[in-house]
Amino acid sequence: MTSRKYYSDTAWNFGAFGVQAVSGAALNLLLMRFAGPGTLGVFNQLYAVFVITGQLAAFGLQDSCQKHVAEYDDDNREKSRIIVTGLICAALTGLLGSLVLAVAGKFLGRGVLYLAPGVLFFVLNKAALAILNGERRMRIYAMGQSLRALFVVAGCLLVGLTDWPKPLMGAAFTVSEALLFLVLLPTFLPHFEKAPVLAPWIRRHLAFGLRALPHGFLTETMIRIDVLVLSLFMSEAQVGIYSFVAFFLEGILQIPLTVRTVTNPLWTKIVKRRDRREFFQTARHAIATSGFSTLAAIAVLLALFPTLITYFPKTDAVASWELLKILMAGLAVYAFFLPLDHLLLQGGKPGWQSVAMVVTTGLNVALNFILIPRHGLSGAAM
Repeated sequence: MTSRKYYSDTAWNFGAFGVQAVSGAALNLLLMRFAGPGTLGVFNQLYAVFVITGQLAAFGLQDSCQKHVAEYDDDNREKSRIIVTGLICAALTGLLGSLVLAVAGKFLGRGVLYLAPGVLFFVLNKAALAILNGERRMRIYAMGQSLRALFVVAGCLLVGLTDWPKPLMGAAFTVSEALLFLVLLPTFLPHFEKAPVLAPWIRRHLAFGLRALPHGFLTETMIRIDVLVLSLFMSEAQVGIYSFVAFFLEGILQIPLTVRTVTNPLWTKIVKRRDRREFFQTARHAIATSGFSTLAAIAVLLALFPTLITYFPKTDAVASWELLKILMAGLAVYAFFLPLDHLLLQGGKPGWQSVAMVVTTGLNVALNFILIPRHGLSGAAM
């Protein structure tokens, strides 16, 4: 691994994170300011349905694609087989997810019905981006992530800020994912000319994905567990205060997550070669980049928060400040080992990665039920 490429890849993905963060904040603020909480609520409900359904329909195939592409990156013919077969598997599971959501849309409303075709493209894009990650083509990867955010924001604002029916925001998700797929597709077309689809790789992708699925699904829901448990014990206003502060946690959390994304394909080759020296060298790079970048962002947030909170008079400033300190203390520690979080997955042990995630999620749920009744909002933060 060259440090120059590692830090260049990280910089590009920090840039993509910036685009996504600004786009997401602009979407929420503009919809709330000009369209009202009802329109924002429609967006968030559709987004939740889309992400959860898409994550299940992806079937963990993105993890299989990313891991195996990184493992066979030096064997172009075998890599092409992995890519072609992975995308075909993604198309099949994505189509199944779209059909299920289309049937559900008859009961859940037109917005969900408009979302349904987008699940197919969402799953294909997850696999495509994972392949780019495995090949360490991080500039294209970062561009794809940025375009996805910009497309969704543009489409949802077009619907949300006009007189168009608000359920059409579901169609905005579908069109956004379809456009992104068309942008990424030329990158993979040459692989379809090089290699046929092989049944062994279909079985291998599906088996790996099935074992990785619990990990991927729980990863998406992990950070929202505390909010769900809080809603059982606390008022809506108190849950709102916690959600407001957790928004800042989720934002800064993207910094170590970005470093993990860049580092993941490196672990596959290192673990395969059992190269201890390169393992520790890569770990030092990842830990230092993740930890100190996160600490810098936390320091800026803590300095600005007392002023920032004054712009939200309906929020309890004292409670928010206490929650923020607890959450940032935890994140300051977590950021230093988060880049190593997928070692089992990258080492070809997706089942054990899922077991670890199930245990962690179970511990999270148990601690929330123990600490929230005793300490309220602070218990959830702990």
